[in-house]
Amino acid sequence: MSYNILQNWKGPTSIIISFFIMLILLQNALGAGGFNTGDGNTSSGNPLVGNSFDDFQLISLEVDVFLNNKNIGKTQALEDQLVSVMWNASTLSTTNKTMTLSSETDVRGKSLFRIPPGEYIINIVYEGIPRNASFVMNSDDTLHTVNWTIGKLSLDSYQLEFKDERQEGILVNGDTLLMVYDNFILINDPFLVTLKMTNSTQGPANLPTITDGNLIVLNDDLAPVGSKLGIVNEVITQWRFSLVLTPVDTFFTTDLTIDNNISAEIYDVVIQGAILNATD
Repeated sequence: MSYNILQNWKGPTSIIISFFIMLILLQNALGAGGFNTGDGNTSSGNPLVGNSFDDFQLISLEVDVFLNNKNIGKTQALEDQLVSVMWNASTLSTTNKTMTLSSETDVRGKSLFRIPPGEYIINIVYEGIPRNASFVMNSDDTLHTVNWTIGKLSLDSYQLEFKDERQEGILVNGDTLLMVYDNFILINDPFLVTLKMTNSTQGPANLPTITDGNLIVLNDDLAPVGSKLGIVNEVITQWRFSLVLTPVDTFFTTDLTIDNNISAEIYDVVIQGAILNATD
């Protein structure tokens, strides 16, 4: 309706009103996108457009995210994975502003950013579990590349030990479980174990999932299987892994029985071009 009224008005008054309307619309459009800076504020928009960094030299950052199936040795690009890059402007100036840029990976597993030199933290959340890695963007760089590879290992057999301390029949976050298994495939910094429990009495075509649960790895250890003290240059063909876990979701102890087929997958991460934060 307002569009038709403006079209019918004549004279300089209509020109002035039209100018102010266009100015308001332009301001709204600029405010809807781009980057917002501030103390702890999160930025949005296309990370390739560094319009909040006009006072700094901009350098290209490429984060490549892959998923490595350790059982078959196959690596593939991880598409649509959200990558966040956090920057503290105090590394270059007296300002205390922080900024977080986020972008999803493309079909090649690549996420691209244009950022100034400084100290950064990359954050990637996989299956609900966040991991952070730090790196420094030097002023003489033209391109900084970070390779972020998430490894997945499916287990054929393992032991799972736990104790129902409260006698409530449930395990919650904070309770601990011990997973022990033997394998010749090494894992590096495991952070996640997923369990999928299916009823073994159902037909193979329609195995219903009783519980899908994630567990955080609190601690891990490994030792050679059958190793003997004093033997030098022993060829190790099998490792015994011990993982201390705590549930993300609630587990019913009645589900953790031999009557259910419980498949397990362990996830680790290998990062090149950044240093994994030990406090994750």
